[in-house]
Amino acid sequence: MKKALFPVLVAVYALGVSGPTLAQDTADLAGTWTAKTNVLLISDGKVVEAEREYSFVIERVSGALIQGYRAWEAISPPDQIGYVGEEQLTQAREPFIGVVSADNETIHMVETEDRGSIMARILGANQIEIIYTENAPHAVVHSAIYSRVD
Repeated sequence: MKKALFPVLVAVYALGVSGPTLAQDTADLAGTWTAKTNVLLISDGKVVEAEREYSFVIERVSGALIQGYRAWEAISPPDQIGYVGEEQLTQAREPFIGVVSADNETIHMVETEDRGSIMARILGANQIEIIYTENAPHAVVHSAIYSRVD
């Protein structure tokens, strides 16, 4: 019985010692990530599709916690407004905070000055899929593969 249990104990110990810890294995996410994508948004009371250019800038990583900002600009049509709070804009910079999940692939973020919620999945060292949602009264949704530029 003792001999049969020994390999199991060794395996459990090895998993515990070599298993991932969030602080050690969180991907190096700091930097600028960019994408161009189409969004659906409520603008002037109507659902419209518009092209946007986005940057996610992760300025600080502390273990599983991240902080930064997302910047966007209307591309087509160039005058297609968006909102930050109640302010109508064609470009903006919005701060966020976030946390990397225990799987070291999923990131959950929220804007700190608006209603945006962001979910991301690390696809590799230089690619992240980001899904953005914002609720009423100025709803927005988009999804894109972002590439690291620095």
